[in-house]
Amino acid sequence: MVAARRVDWLYAGTTGAVALVTMALAVRHLRRAAHPLVELSSLRIPTFRVTAVGGSFFRLAIGAVTIALCGLVTAHTPLVVTAVILFASGVFRSIGFTAYNTISFVDVPAEAIGDANTLTTTIQQLTMGLSVVAGALALRAGGPIARFFGVTAGARTAFAMAFCLIAVIALFAVIEPALLQHDAGAAATAAPTVEQPT
Repeated sequence: MVAARRVDWLYAGTTGAVALVTMALAVRHLRRAAHPLVELSSLRIPTFRVTAVGGSFFRLAIGAVTIALCGLVTAHTPLVVTAVILFASGVFRSIGFTAYNTISFVDVPAEAIGDANTLTTTIQQLTMGLSVVAGALALRAGGPIARFFGVTAGARTAFAMAFCLIAVIALFAVIEPALLQHDAGAAATAAPTVEQPT
C-alpha cells in the first residue's frame, strides 16, 4: 500500500492508528489477565529487556555501522571496498546476535524461562514482519528526503537514503545497552557453585 505509486495516506494513517490502539489494548489485557497467553513480566528484567527492545531495533536494521555504508556503494565502487563493507557487516551482525543471545536469559529465573522464551519468539516473529515494513517505508521516504536536501531523487538516491534511514533505526539499539549497569549479565561469567559433600 505505502509502496504504491499513489498512496492513500488517510487509509494508511487510519489502519496504522487502529493497529496501535489494538496493540495497546492487547498489552493492557496481557498485563491484567491471570494466565495470559504471553507473559510480559520478563520485560522488567533489564538484561532480558535489552534483547527484547534493543535487539528488536538491531534485527530491524541488521548491521548499524556498515548498513549506511551500503547506501554509498555504486557501480563504480571498487570490488575490494564492497567486499570489506559486506565482510564487516557480517562480522558485526554475528557479534551483535551473539551478545544478545548470551545475555537474553542470564538473569531470568528458572521458573520463568518458558514464558520468557515464548515472549522472545513472539517479538522476533513480529520484528521480522516489521523489518519488511521498515524497509518499504524507508525506500518510499528516500526520494522526498533527497529532494528536501536538494539532491536529485533518482532510484539510486532513494535506495541510498533508505539505507541511511535504516541505519538510524539501528542506532536506537544502542540506547538500551548504554543504560545497563556495568555488571549486568555478570551471572553469565560467574563460576558455577560446587556443592561440598557433607
